[in-house]
Amino acid sequence: MNYTCFMDLESFFFLRVHKFIVQNLNYMKKQFYQKAKALMLALTLLGFTFAFGQAPQMMNYQAVVRDAQGKPLAGGSNVSMRFIIHNLTAGGASVFQEDATLTTNDFGLVSHPIGKNGNLAVVDWTNGPKFLQVLVDPTGGSTYADMGTTQLMSVPFALFAANSLSGPPGPTGSVGAAGSIGATGPTGPTGVGATGPTGATGTGGSGGGATGPTGPTGVGTTGPTGPAGATGPGGGGGGNVYSARGTTNAAIPSVNPASYTDMPEMTVTFTPTGSNALVLFSASGDYSGSVTSAQFMNLRVLVNGVFTNGQACAFTVGGNDLSGNNTAWGASMTVTVPVTPGTPTTIKGQWAYAAGAGRTLTNNIVSDPFAHRNFSVIEY
Repeated sequence: MNYTCFMDLESFFFLRVHKFIVQNLNYMKKQFYQKAKALMLALTLLGFTFAFGQAPQMMNYQAVVRDAQGKPLAGGSNVSMRFIIHNLTAGGASVFQEDATLTTNDFGLVSHPIGKNGNLAVVDWTNGPKFLQVLVDPTGGSTYADMGTTQLMSVPFALFAANSLSGPPGPTGSVGAAGSIGATGPTGPTGVGATGPTGATGTGGSGGGATGPTGPTGVGTTGPTGPAGATGPGGGGGGNVYSARGTTNAAIPSVNPASYTDMPEMTVTFTPTGSNALVLFSASGDYSGSVTSAQFMNLRVLVNGVFTNGQACAFTVGGNDLSGNNTAWGASMTVTVPVTPGTPTTIKGQWAYAAGAGRTLTNNIVSDPFAHRNFSVIEY
């Protein structure tokens, strides 16, 4: 079974001021002075959550800004950030750029929906890998320092899968071998009928004797038709895509130990032509609680009511979302499950969340424009 899970990234970056030399022109020797300032940024990528069906498309970016001693910057500090998306490689052509001036909260956290100040829809996610470059000026000015470039992995793939009308068609199955020609049925026997006797010659007379009657024609049965040859097997299929999208509100209360419940509307039913199915799931919403550390949501897949595959996905909560409600969360899952060609199949997603009492993950599709819940199955 192959699967992937969306995980946290944390990188630390340092901004240094080079040594400089001040020479005293009125004295015989030089004096060196060194001034150093270090600012450490701990950028924690909390999750890229996509507002499907919204315009424009955006993805949330959150980071914690720390000083050289590892302490978060004071609340109310202005931080300037620049986001650049490169195509194909880390040094590839820039396909998107936007700047933002952000303000830290009491925990040193800054949040920004990438795409708010620019049109993220111009990025063609189907054209090769994409790399995100982040630049920052912790003083709120425009003297940016490069914090590095990282390849975008699962989230752009989920964006592409959730917005596409259908997946790419699978390869044409090989032509089945032609069935052998059925054997020719035996020729039916020739009908055997007795030839009628020749009529007797009439006696001579003045007018001549009468001609005798013609004998009856023989009658025979026709032989049976031979059986038809077997039909050759058909070629295989695959490549079909089946999708479900959440349209109602949902909530996932914390239960210890974790107890699985059905993801509302996350069910697809189909008759497969291939022997495997790739299951994709992503969701986002608000978190009711006070924890800002990494949390885990358990996700699993049922095939015809039987648990087949699943995984525990880490996600991070903390800071207000764009709607100003509680804190934002996001999670995704990609797993492969076996299916039986020609057999009607129902694939369903389930989730579970275990944390302290009183904490709840909400997935309010109706009231929160940035919440989503999507489920796709690609057979092959």
